[in-house]
Amino acid sequence: MAIPATRGKRLSVALPRPNVDYEQFVRPEAEFDLAEAYGYYQECRWGLGEDFILCVEEALERVNKNPLHYQEVHLQVRRALVHRFPYGIFYVVMENRIIVIAVLHEARNPERWQSRI
Repeated sequence: MAIPATRGKRLSVALPRPNVDYEQFVRPEAEFDLAEAYGYYQECRWGLGEDFILCVEEALERVNKNPLHYQEVHLQVRRALVHRFPYGIFYVVMENRIIVIAVLHEARNPERWQSRI
C-alpha cells in the first residue's frame, strides 16, 4: 500500500497486521492487579467483580485484534481502556506477542506500572 507524499516527505503509519496471530502473556504483577480490583468490586456489590473481569476480557480481545491501534503512553508501552470501569490495560507488543504488564485504575501513579518495564 502506497503512502501519499506530503510536501516532499513520505508519511509513515503503523498499519494493522490482520493476518498475524498474537499470543497474550499476562505478567504476574498484572494478574495481582486484576485480583485486587476484582476483590474491591465484589465488596462494593456482589457480581460487580465478575462484570469487571468480563470488561477486561473484552478489552483484551480488542487489543488482540489490533494491538497497534492503541496509543503509546510511555516508551513502547500502549494503553487500552476498559469499558465501564476507570481502568487501563498497559501492554507492549513484541513481534507476535502481547505482554500485559499492568491493569490499573486510571488515577494510580504512573510510576507503579512504569517500574515494571
